[in-house]
Amino acid sequence: MYLTEFIIFRISIYPIFATYNIEYNILNISDHSNFFLTALILSVFQLFLVMRKYSLNNF
Repeated sequence: MYLTEFIIFRISIYPIFATYNIEYNILNISDHSNFFLTALILSVFQLFLVMRKYSLNNF
């Protein structure tokens, strides 16, 4: 159940990343590390929030 919700949440937030990626490509084509690092940190944080939500509901 939580995996489905997590996937839907990732799909809903993906256009934000896509828009940011296009703007970032215009600003600086040579360096993509900042974008990928931000995406990785937010992905881990979203997974943490989802896991925390469902672990609190179980107790």
